[in-house]
Amino acid sequence: MKAIAILAASMLLSAGACSAAGPPYWLKDWTFGEISGSKDAKASVAQTGANHLGLEADRVVDPLYEGCPTGANYDDIKHRSRAELSRHFGTSWRFPATLDAPGSVAGWIRCKGVNVAPVAFVNSNLGYRFFEDGIVITLH
Repeated sequence: MKAIAILAASMLLSAGACSAAGPPYWLKDWTFGEISGSKDAKASVAQTGANHLGLEADRVVDPLYEGCPTGANYDDIKHRSRAELSRHFGTSWRFPATLDAPGSVAGWIRCKGVNVAPVAFVNSNLGYRFFEDGIVITLH
């Protein structure tokens, strides 16, 4: 009987630990910082007036894309080396060396099963949004 009580208590504690972990550090509203790429490409991003990327559990607010009001999925975002990023995203972008930092993650944001935005996050204060024509937008 005592063993059952200990087992039940440990199950409750482990369930509580899982729920207390909370959402991933990158699930938040990000502000655009430096934009790298060709002069014309940077001008085209500036003309959109976009200045943030909002990531929520089931929704994405991305002014560079039509966004995803429901059905957002982040299962593809995981640790990848910079070499893996070229194979995963393609060779259009230069991937910052900061992505080699422990804890960094990268992948596609998906909306209803469709890849819509390649992103990478180093920590809760630094991320990247990869956009058309080799543009890399620093996120803070």
